[in-house]
Amino acid sequence: MTLVVGSRTSQLARSQTGYVVSLLEKAFPSVRFDIRLYSTRGDRDIQTPLPQIGGKGLFTERLEQALRDTEIDFAVHSLKDLPVEESDGLVIGAILGRTDPADVLVTRDGTALTELPAGAVVGTSSLRRQAQLLAARPDIVPRSIRGNVETRVRKVTDGEYQAVVLAAAGLARLGLRELHAEQLDYRIMLPAPGQGALAVQCRAIDERTLALLAAVEDAELRRCVNAERRFLAALGAGCSSPVAALANPETRAGGSEVHLRGRVLSIDGSRSVEVEGTGSDPDELGNRLARDALAGGAAALVAAQITELPLSGRRVVVTRSADQAGELAALLAAQGAIPIVIPVIRTVPVSDMREFDRVAGELPDYDWVLFTSGNAVRIFFDHIVDLRGADDPVNLPPAAAVGTSTAAALEERGISPSFVPSDFTAQTLGRELPCRKGDRLLAVAAQGGTGDMERELIARGLEVDRIELYRTGSLPISEEARRDLSDGVDALLFASGSAVRALSSELGAEPDLLSRITGGKVCIGCIGPSTAVAAREAGFPVHVEAATHTAAGLVASLAEYYGAQNHEG
Repeated sequence: MTLVVGSRTSQLARSQTGYVVSLLEKAFPSVRFDIRLYSTRGDRDIQTPLPQIGGKGLFTERLEQALRDTEIDFAVHSLKDLPVEESDGLVIGAILGRTDPADVLVTRDGTALTELPAGAVVGTSSLRRQAQLLAARPDIVPRSIRGNVETRVRKVTDGEYQAVVLAAAGLARLGLRELHAEQLDYRIMLPAPGQGALAVQCRAIDERTLALLAAVEDAELRRCVNAERRFLAALGAGCSSPVAALANPETRAGGSEVHLRGRVLSIDGSRSVEVEGTGSDPDELGNRLARDALAGGAAALVAAQITELPLSGRRVVVTRSADQAGELAALLAAQGAIPIVIPVIRTVPVSDMREFDRVAGELPDYDWVLFTSGNAVRIFFDHIVDLRGADDPVNLPPAAAVGTSTAAALEERGISPSFVPSDFTAQTLGRELPCRKGDRLLAVAAQGGTGDMERELIARGLEVDRIELYRTGSLPISEEARRDLSDGVDALLFASGSAVRALSSELGAEPDLLSRITGGKVCIGCIGPSTAVAAREAGFPVHVEAATHTAAGLVASLAEYYGAQNHEG
């Protein structure tokens, strides 16, 4: 007797199928198994982020159709890829093979999640993983990553990503557990329902195949994953939602029970609901904990995920530097957008610090110190420490910050800013600063600024010294970033004029791509008026200018723009 087995084409899928076949061959030496390979929709489209592709059965529907067409007798899946609803005419004939349901963080050198630098780019195509990453490290940048396990690992070793999150079971089945991988604690990263387990699917009326599969069934594992999948189904969420669950068997005096832990998160990781319980009936347990979670606040989280938000599914490019893109990317993700981080600029401290050394000695003589960016704060204090040592306190006069992000950077260093202007622009800072004629002011800024703030201050009869501690350098964009732009994006956001000029320069040699972006179909959003001026000068039509000149204000204005479009449509 020969049975035909369906498998996806990836090395991991083949390994999983080979494992199941080896168990069946051991149990039934006289049966022959032929493996037939299939490419699924999820395998063919390796560029589009999974949440954007959408749809159920992304990695399973082609194999299910082969079963219905009797091309194959059974198919081997990763259980977490199977929709929780049974497919017509098909059943899961066996569940087996869970060795380790955990997720791991893979880096080039073994860096732990807690040790990743702010702005680190971490690859994941899972909203569940993204949400839990942001809950633990809101300052990192989750970025969609596609391809098989080997491709994802290679993108880390090649430096495209600083880390990637993968399933421990997949690495183990490919013999890759020797990689620099940190197993993530369940308190940080609870797995997807069914993660690490294999599901063997066959036709419901095929009694012969069902009888064979019964020999490799893990009944205890089935009870556990049934509880996990019932929890997901009872929430009304899909397998791509930020929902996590893990069940384990528990032996008690009264018999075997299942302990289940579940977690539901907002997409940005800022909110979560956790539930936990034990029961003898897996379905009842999953339903009960889902009800508890919904009553505890998960209903609003699930509703937010399935409601058509104005930015839902829209591909939005963030052009900020890598160390500043995290906040904006997280805010976009929370609104259902798919952030595409393409850093086009970087911060470069000036090499000649002699002017800084002079000014540092005269700090007590100034009446105000004005900080025009978070980078200005960071570099200013880094150089103070280099000059004086970490233990020498800084005798700083009253400090003014151009906006809330700059103010937060000061507060991180124990300094509460004495003034923040009303609309977070340098020009308004110069106009509104509460000082007296004749005061001496120190402006800490970047090279190449507009000088609007200084002109306002000088017009008021104030003495202004400007010290430039850094410049903004352009970054070449990667081939992957060019493909992202070529494949089509919905919006492109600028947070500085330097980012505008850098991207314009990068795309200057590609007129077709540049015209596609500037032709009106891509929404261009700017964080403030000076950035908008730079965008128009570079030929970018400005559709959105943030009402409040912050990352949150830019996302809110973008959502309002698309909300108005949806309403008109």
